[in-house]
Amino acid sequence: IQAPWQALLGQLNEPYDLVLCHAVLEWLAEPETILPVLHQLTRADGLLSLAFYNRDALVYRNLLKGHFRKLRSNCLAGEKQSLTPQKPLDPRELQAHLEGLWDIQSQSGVRVFHDYMPREFQTKAELLDLLEMELAHRRHPAFAGLGRYLHWMCRPR
Repeated sequence: IQAPWQALLGQLNEPYDLVLCHAVLEWLAEPETILPVLHQLTRADGLLSLAFYNRDALVYRNLLKGHFRKLRSNCLAGEKQSLTPQKPLDPRELQAHLEGLWDIQSQSGVRVFHDYMPREFQTKAELLDLLEMELAHRRHPAFAGLGRYLHWMCRPR
């Protein structure tokens, strides 16, 4: 179905076992407004797979690059031609919006270290080694929150 999210409830007549919402919220003007719709689209015993651009990772990356002026002005939105979203999400704010509708069952970071590696190391590393290490550290408490994206599996309340 290709339709605005606001029209989905009118086009779908039953809830689903699994609803995917990946890399969508950070592009919405008011990301929290889609959450009740996703709730209605998910069966009571189903799951919502939610992946979103992590504001904390963007702050960390800017710290590492020395972009202090950008951080001081809190200007983290992507440029017009950039793939960096206009509204990277603060995971604590999103978690607060989920309360009442969803229980977060699991949390993982996506790209928890690769994007921070110097380019020369990225090009030298074997893809299978990178994948193995990303998977090994995606849920580690010290690294999961550094993922460029965060992936949460949520169950309706």
